[in-house]
Amino acid sequence: MWHKLSSRVRYFCSPFRGLSIDSTTKSVDLKIDSSLTWYSCGPTVYDVAHLGHARTYVCSDIIRRILSDHQGISVKFAMGMTDIDDKIITKGKDRGFGHRDEYSKMTRYYEDLFWTDMSHLNVQRPNAILRVTEHIPEILQFIQNILDSGYAYIADDGVYFDVSKWETHTDNYDCFGMRGIPQDDEPQHQIGGDNVVYNGKKKNPMDFALWKVTGTTNDISLPIWHSPWGYGRPGWHIECSAMTFAYFGAHVDIHSGGIDLQFPHHTNEIAQCESHNLHLGLNISGKKWVSRWIHTGHLHIQGRKMSKSLKNFISIQQFLSSDITDSPADDFRLFCLQYRYRTALTYSSERIEEAAGFRKKIVNFCGYVDTLLTADASNKENDVVNTSCKPSLESSRLEGLLGTVQQQVELELRNDFNTPTVLLLFSELVGQTVQYMNLLLKEKQQHPLEPVLAVREYVLRLLDMLGCRFAALLRVNGVNSSSSSGSSNRNNEEEQKKASAVVGLLVEQRAIVRSLALKMLKANPENKELKDLLSTCDQTRRDLNSLGIELEDLPGGISNWKVK
Repeated sequence: MWHKLSSRVRYFCSPFRGLSIDSTTKSVDLKIDSSLTWYSCGPTVYDVAHLGHARTYVCSDIIRRILSDHQGISVKFAMGMTDIDDKIITKGKDRGFGHRDEYSKMTRYYEDLFWTDMSHLNVQRPNAILRVTEHIPEILQFIQNILDSGYAYIADDGVYFDVSKWETHTDNYDCFGMRGIPQDDEPQHQIGGDNVVYNGKKKNPMDFALWKVTGTTNDISLPIWHSPWGYGRPGWHIECSAMTFAYFGAHVDIHSGGIDLQFPHHTNEIAQCESHNLHLGLNISGKKWVSRWIHTGHLHIQGRKMSKSLKNFISIQQFLSSDITDSPADDFRLFCLQYRYRTALTYSSERIEEAAGFRKKIVNFCGYVDTLLTADASNKENDVVNTSCKPSLESSRLEGLLGTVQQQVELELRNDFNTPTVLLLFSELVGQTVQYMNLLLKEKQQHPLEPVLAVREYVLRLLDMLGCRFAALLRVNGVNSSSSSGSSNRNNEEEQKKASAVVGLLVEQRAIVRSLALKMLKANPENKELKDLLSTCDQTRRDLNSLGIELEDLPGGISNWKVK
């Protein structure tokens, strides 16, 4: 269930505020039994993605994981892929493209790079990828439905949405309150948001293109399609509206994107979909097209929004290949977790290093737990450490702190996904647990081990739920992430450690070989020796699996393993 909050925006544009319920009034905006639908605007694939994109999609992935993996909601998630656009056409012309198929090859190339970047950042793939060029028939029908509704008109150069006429139906066209606010990278004469300069062919400057006509002939050098209004291509805003209708129907629970998309893109999407659904009688119950909006804040660099058009961006590939930290992909996710997803955020190397500091604190804590486990396992007559004892006052305090933190974390995750406070709670809990462990190892006091293991299991489980790959990070650092002390069979512990070390070494060496082979294969895709090498790596995985060892290859040349 969803908490009903007051907002300056009305009717269509309620912002998303996380999972909760007003316990006093029992009033909710959106009831969800066990599933929801979510559409995310995706990239325009004409170039490599940058860290501004990364922040949007990592934050969306974090929220998606909280809803699905923590709250147990089945999320049907789709992402749009803009593979036809003015910028795409401009780039193709600059490259001298002579056939429309060349545009398709270029956009698919950049889309593949985007998904590779997302994989490195541990962003889950959507349930469906909705590409504009694969939905032209649905887009044409959607435009026709809006024409039939009377809220669009045909001009010499295309089909336009009539904003003025729509505003006679609703007083809430500018539902995000963004009209008139200059955008960093949008000229004022393009106020309709469709890159069509006001030239008198559309009725007023606020009208925006649904279909852009290029002519009456099928020019195979351009990515254009036949339509009842002439050869051309879709306008920007109509793409998402038609694709979501084709995939989800007349209603979407959550729609997300960067905050710069509020106006004009999302504003115009709402106008299109509401007029379309009104004409077809699909919103008789008054149900909004979108129930909740998630808008991620800008990522700034050097005082301005990170943007390709402003030429002040760091590509994801550049960032991941840098030596800013020893684990940049994981530290970028922690960087995102340390700030509210809706706020504007300034990127700096110092802030990434701060995120790395949190990561190292967790890794060091788990290493300290390993030290305690080793001391406990080797304890005989020399009394290195003694944890085989009844609960103490100190252990009860730590257990109580863990319970309190668990309750607070639940509240904060439901408070508009307040991950910064969650990380602070984890940091405090780990700090208090280290003090408890000092009593055992340094002051030789007798306290039970179980609260320490419970803290480690909880913190790692929640961080894993948020998409932080601490299990793999700990294995790389030679630290155990299991919550088991191994005390049930200490006589075999040394043999188990040796066997684990052998398996770990094998997995590590295989990961190195596999990573190098994959990189070299990109430059030499037909190299038989490299393909044979990868086949050997796959066979090693199968051999380990037959021995009861499950192996998982992770981005960045890391492989994780566990006993099935």
